[in-house]
Amino acid sequence: MGVLAKRVSQILHTVWDPLSIDSEPGAQTEYDDYVPEIFRLLVRDASADGIAARIEAIRREHMGLPGHEARDR
Repeated sequence: MGVLAKRVSQILHTVWDPLSIDSEPGAQTEYDDYVPEIFRLLVRDASADGIAARIEAIRREHMGLPGHEARDR
């Protein structure tokens, strides 16, 4: 995993963390399935709104959780 992809993983785990598992041992890779998609958006220079919308969709569609606009942004 490259530097940018690792940083995306860290941000998803420590900042976004919709499951509140940041402090759980062994949970550091919980959101890594979403890293490639977010990485692609970043390298394609997607807007912050576009990235936030995709992250919110992941939360809703893949996790079955309600959106959290501030955290998803």
